[in-house]
Amino acid sequence: DVARAQPVLARSLELARGSPDTTLRAELLCGNALVASMQGRPAEAQTQIQQALALATEDAPTPQRCLEIAAKVAGG
Repeated sequence: DVARAQPVLARSLELARGSPDTTLRAELLCGNALVASMQGRPAEAQTQIQQALALATEDAPTPQRCLEIAAKVAGG
């Protein structure tokens, strides 16, 4: 249920904002982006995908799930 998932994802993202675990933060941003896209908020979804992709480093590459979500969001 997308409507129920959104507040949980948003709260999780708030809690993880200061975490050094960039993979976790990227996963949460991507999940939130997927929900935003499904709720008809493509600009917000794109912003969150870009934020998630920007977290990638050599030691913590972008999670595959995020790349899949990015493709879905880009495709509308």
